[in-house]
Amino acid sequence: MSAPTRTEALSLYRNLLRSARLFSNYNFRNYVVRRSTDAFRHFKSETDASILAAAFQKGLAELGVAKRQVERLVVEPVTAKASKGFGYSVYRNK
Repeated sequence: MSAPTRTEALSLYRNLLRSARLFSNYNFRNYVVRRSTDAFRHFKSETDASILAAAFQKGLAELGVAKRQVERLVVEPVTAKASKGFGYSVYRNK
């Protein structure tokens, strides 16, 4: 597999930061931003194509995880449909 181009890498970085903005929780949002920034800075000076390709694939996987996690953070008012436990309602977003 060949190394990703600069444009592809920057596009991945922007998409990771965009997905981080969708988190309503401050801790989750900053975790995604910090982890993305640290990873891209770590591989900034890497020249080995196989290492860059593996890091790019891992970044794509992390982007998929972040997008899936954003979809599950749903806050809705308490209704009769919610399963109640420990004083709060649990909702499942499918």
